[in-house]
Amino acid sequence: MQSGPSLFKSNPRHQSLDQLQIPPLFVMLSGKPCTGKSTWRNQLLNHFDVLKFQAQVKIISSDDLAFKFMDELNNESKSEDAKKLTYHDMCNPPYNEKVEAKIKEEILAANQFWRGIVVLDRTFLTPQRRQEVLNLIDKNNPVTVVTFDIHDNKIWHQNLKDRNERNQDTGYIITESIVANLSVGATAPKLEEGFKKIIHCPSIGEEGWQKAFALTQIEVKKQQQLHRYHTIVNVGSVHPSPAHSL
Repeated sequence: MQSGPSLFKSNPRHQSLDQLQIPPLFVMLSGKPCTGKSTWRNQLLNHFDVLKFQAQVKIISSDDLAFKFMDELNNESKSEDAKKLTYHDMCNPPYNEKVEAKIKEEILAANQFWRGIVVLDRTFLTPQRRQEVLNLIDKNNPVTVVTFDIHDNKIWHQNLKDRNERNQDTGYIITESIVANLSVGATAPKLEEGFKKIIHCPSIGEEGWQKAFALTQIEVKKQQQLHRYHTIVNVGSVHPSPAHSL
């Protein structure tokens, strides 16, 4: 019979947590522009930093990538008279195809290597758009969706106006026509689409939004803790993590 120490080393259930390849928890943010998705994700990121929580947060944002690509192209332009590209340009061919390719690349990398929470910051208003991303994520990696609901259109329109006024000089303008195109075929997310949990949140500026943002962020942290716990409990199915993980 083997001695205690050798049994400890040979049993995969006794691996240290550092050796475990705990898959990421994906958090998909669904809602129209100017409903508070980016504010919510930044608050989550800051809260995790303050708490030094046992999970890193990675943000994959379609707007961040589009704006970055737009700035790069505008900076490369050698002619001062050349028309500056706008966010509207990034939403249409050929530029949107390159943005889409970069988003897919980042999701696939996070799906394979990230050990923590991956926040997908995009509108995700249609089942087709959500399914495209769900198909990229390993079935063992749970996906929680936080949906930002609009209860007061007047507040939302003011949010959109304020945002565009702040970005008047940068070209980071989101027109109502862009929002209308994004909203074609929009439906509320459903569990049957493949989500582990759906969390509802009011839009930024609506009554009680600050408390709701905080509560939904706490719920996401609980989801991550449960995911981590269940992975450790079922550690026999978890393999040692690669030497170079993100």
